[in-house]
Amino acid sequence: MLPNSNLLVSRIWDFCKRSIDPDQLRVTVYRLNQAPVVLQNGDMLTLPGLLPGWEMTISEL
Repeated sequence: MLPNSNLLVSRIWDFCKRSIDPDQLRVTVYRLNQAPVVLQNGDMLTLPGLLPGWEMTISEL
């Protein structure tokens, strides 16, 4: 059984709020079995496992 979609969206939003610091232009990236990586203004965010070829600078977020 899938969780309530509103609950799922709420959990995703909570995760994003903890991972993105817009005041400092900083994003923390969590990947399975790896230490968290903090990206800052000027760094490039990529998601090769989800969106191959996609990239965005932190300042564009």
